[in-house]
Amino acid sequence: MTGTRQGGSPAPTVWEMPRSNPSLSRSEIHLWRIPLARQPDKVRQCAELLSPDERERMARFRFDVHRERFALRRGALRTILGRYLGLAPKQVRFRYSAKGKPEIESVPAAASLKFNLSDSEDLAILGVTPDADIGVDVEQRRPARDLDALARRYFSEREQAEYFSLPEAQRVEGFYNCWTRKEALLKATGEGITVDLKGFDVTLAPGRPAELLEMRSPPGEAGMWRLYAVEPRRGFAAAVAVQSRSLRLRPIDHG
Repeated sequence: MTGTRQGGSPAPTVWEMPRSNPSLSRSEIHLWRIPLARQPDKVRQCAELLSPDERERMARFRFDVHRERFALRRGALRTILGRYLGLAPKQVRFRYSAKGKPEIESVPAAASLKFNLSDSEDLAILGVTPDADIGVDVEQRRPARDLDALARRYFSEREQAEYFSLPEAQRVEGFYNCWTRKEALLKATGEGITVDLKGFDVTLAPGRPAELLEMRSPPGEAGMWRLYAVEPRRGFAAAVAVQSRSLRLRPIDHG
């Protein structure tokens, strides 16, 4: 999937073209890359696939660009999941946990299928597994004056030590490496921001493999999780967290 360029920078992820009916083996994670570029015809097509409550959510956005991106990512979500389930996109139904994590409403084909969706600006990613809890996060890297302050506020002591040891030129990449990995793990557990971000440690140095080093609450669970670092597009960072040590990541381009 990915390699490392000379000097430690991550090599770009290789994304394969999708099949009309993707087959998800029990040893795979499918990670879909979904572009959210403004295409009026495609936006209309996707908006037609949405449920009434999704249309209400779309209408709440103030700006056209945000309404369009919502339609594109939810339409893609329905289309992709429908392929696995053998359903038309409009037939896919969702339910939500008490903390807001979406799941597929019970149908025979979805007995164990799990997914997670994340977006940033004009790009989204969707992770799908046969039966393992999964979380994904994507962020556009934005240099900002307050990254150091955010690191002090949200990173653990161990992560701060690694972050502040980086050369200045690597800190933006290191920050987003850490942020996406932590967010992906929180989404996979279904706990979201209710969990203390300093309660676990991840790697973040550019060129260092993504890894969950320690979980202090609950203790001893680090060995149950695996992290993957992904470069979905130049200028973006992404991560996948899955409750399995044996699944292989398969990147697919939704086009």
